[in-house]
Parts: sequence; structure tokens; C-alpha cells
Amino acid sequence: MTQEVPLPSATVGRSLRLPVVLCVIIGGASIVLARHYHRADPPSEPPAPGMHVGSNSVTLAPGAPAWKVIKLGTPSPAGPHWSDPIPARIQFDETRTSRLGAPLAGRVTQVFAERGQRVHAGAAMFTVASPSLAELRAEIAKTTGQRTTAHTSLDRIQALVDAGSLPAKELVTARQETTEAELAVKLAEQKLATLRVGGGGDTSFTVTAPRDGVVVEKTISVGQLVDPSNGALLAVADLSWVWVVADVFENDVG
Repeated sequence: MTQEVPLPSATVGRSLRLPVVLCVIIGGASIVLARHYHRADPPSEPPAPGMHVGSNSVTLAPGAPAWKVIKLGTPSPAGPHWSDPIPARIQFDETRTSRLGAPLAGRVTQVFAERGQRVHAGAAMFTVASPSLAELRAEIAKTTGQRTTAHTSLDRIQALVDAGSLPAKELVTARQETTEAELAVKLAEQKLATLRVGGGGDTSFTVTAPRDGVVVEKTISVGQLVDPSNGALLAVADLSWVWVVADVFENDVG
């Protein structure tokens, strides 16, 4: 049977003190050596033949070989230039571009413009047969007839009131009906006018070019069903002013 005997605390303290003192001495010596260390300068290369390097200037002898690659000239402002080829694309100026769509639903019956064709303002671009146009024209005819009837009735009631056969309140009602008929005709005519299309008959309309320019986009063909939700079917742009858009990294913008 064995029994462990603990060492006195004074003995343990002396055994740890020596390594600590050695570490402090080694660390201090390393700091002193690092402060006094000096790396030798690299050997300097001799100047090229015929070249004298001063503190703030370099002089070349008349026959120095360096004159074979050096050119002298009068300094002048450098003009703008592209340093490297970069990818780019041409974009139409949207402020000079008109996009045409179908204001009413229908079927395309004729297409007069082709991509790349130069057109003038008012030129026919495409024709659409539309039942909705027939409804608008029928509405104009209906409201026009109602207006005529209202005016006739107003004249008759006016004569009866003047003769004393009807009370004056009947005249007020007739005038109100006439005013409403006039407004109905104007509203129907404005609906047709806002389409800004050319005549093509009672059931078809023709979309015209709103500006001079070149047809740059075309997504329409004969027989195609179109409506306002299709967006632009043709685009006419003024190509006298366009944008060149280049794709460059931010560091190369300058």
C-alpha cells in the first residue's frame, strides 16, 4: 500500500519561479534584438549606358541607347478616345418614339407598314375590323335621333305653352330632355374622336402614324386578333437622335 505525500507550498513555488524568469529573460532579449536589427539595402543597379541619374533629374547623353525608344514632341491636349472595345447597344429615344396599339378589339385586315420603312405623320399603318366600332357608330346614330325627337317635342310644347294649352312646367321638362339628348350625342362623338383613327367604314378603322420616322418595331400581322390589352403593335421612332448604351464596370467609367 502506497500513500501520496503532498509537497510543501514553498517547494512548489520555487519550481514554478525558474521557468517564469527564463521566459521573461528570453522575451526581453528578443525585443532588444528586434529593435537593433537592420536589413541590408539591396544592391543598386548601375544606370543604363549614357544615362546620369541625379537626385531629381535624369540626363541622357546624345548617343545614349535610350534615344532609340524615346520620342520628343510638343505637348498638346489629348482627345477623347475609347481605351478598349466594350459591348454596347443602340436604344431609341423614347421621347422621340411613338408606339401604336389597337384602341378597340377586332381582327387585323390590312398591314401597310414594314420594319425599317420610313413613314410620315398621317400615313396608314394597319386596319382593324371591329364590332365595337359598329356599336359606337350605332350609338351616335341613336343619340342623334333622340336629339332630333327632343327638339321637335320642345318646339311643339313651346307652341302649346304659348297658346295657353299647357302649363309652363311642361316646357321646363322638355328643355331638360333636350339638354340631356345634346349631351348624349356629344359623349358618343367624343368616344369615337378619342380613338384617333382614320375612317375605314362602319365596322373597321385604320390606325395612322402620329409622327414622321422609321418603323422600328412590328408585332402585328393580317388575321391577328387584337385589343387594347395587347399594348404596342408598331413603333415609329425618329432616328436622327438615338442613345448608345455601353456596359462597363464602375471602375472603368472614367
